[in-house]
Amino acid sequence: MNLRLLDSGEVIARHVPTQNSRGEKTSAKLFKYDSRGELIANPLGETLHTMGSISVDAQQRILTVFTNYDYGRPYPERQPYPRVCRALSSDGSADLSFGNGGGCVDAEDVRYGDTLAAHQVPSGGVLVGWTGSARLIQWTDSGVRDPHFGTDGVVSLGEIVALTSFAIQSDGRILAATSAYNGRDRKVVRLTPSGELDPSFGSGGSLTEEGWIRKRTDDSFFAVSGGLLRRYLPDGSLDVTFGSGGVVDLHEATGGAEADEFGVHQIAEDRAGRLYVGAGWRRSSSESGETQGVLMTRLTSDGAIDPAFGVRTDFGQPIGSIASILEGADGKIWVSFSTSSEPGLMLLWP
Repeated sequence: MNLRLLDSGEVIARHVPTQNSRGEKTSAKLFKYDSRGELIANPLGETLHTMGSISVDAQQRILTVFTNYDYGRPYPERQPYPRVCRALSSDGSADLSFGNGGGCVDAEDVRYGDTLAAHQVPSGGVLVGWTGSARLIQWTDSGVRDPHFGTDGVVSLGEIVALTSFAIQSDGRILAATSAYNGRDRKVVRLTPSGELDPSFGSGGSLTEEGWIRKRTDDSFFAVSGGLLRRYLPDGSLDVTFGSGGVVDLHEATGGAEADEFGVHQIAEDRAGRLYVGAGWRRSSSESGETQGVLMTRLTSDGAIDPAFGVRTDFGQPIGSIASILEGADGKIWVSFSTSSEPGLMLLWP
């Protein structure tokens, strides 16, 4: 599940899209919950779906993304392209002011890849991330391709790399994380609002050997690579007040040093500056074979394990992964997760 908070205190949730043997996704329905975690019956209608992450813009409109296919063509000629839609969070109806009256726009000239998410830019427009050739596509608030961004509204960060995450800083500059398709050559770059590489960021516009990113409200950001968590200032320099010189080794700090594999699934910061972390681990031994599990912990604002929360591994049922963590309007922590058969939600006291 993917979770987003509304100003009303209600939470929008997206179930996990499924995927067929050809790698083609089916869309997942969106649901709305009240602040207590109770499902609100049919507030978004029956047609509001998405294939990627959801986001909510400053006007409380829901942005959804799709990977469309030319179903009129035989496979493998039908190559995917991105679609973004904007809907009203009150009832899920299409925002008719976006696109050609239907609330959706396509980029049929952008092919080979998958949609990640859509975010509102400060001008009111919409920026969509596309994995193939690490492309970003921008539309104006009315749904017209933005001629002031890249080439006809499109920026590619490389032909043989994939986009893994992106975020928009308050001044419109864009943080984007990419990696080669084998998972190597990871880096984070920053673009100007017009889509050019920003040389004032990091080293010549980029940070090397970094994984996916999560922006903070003050435009600083976290970068996650395996079990390592780094906190950067907005300009791409390490925030040395966090952890050890800006770095926390979560693999070591959570007591998972004996695990053969350790990876952070999700992170989320609360209003007090504490950081909730969901991670997974895997261990192999000749005696017990392969074991795996999921944990949650909370870090203080300086990167230490919060003793009031500790490290939790028992959730009352087997959990395969943590998909999203969100602080609610009342301070409670929403956690979406997946089991071997279905998604689920937890609501935790802070």
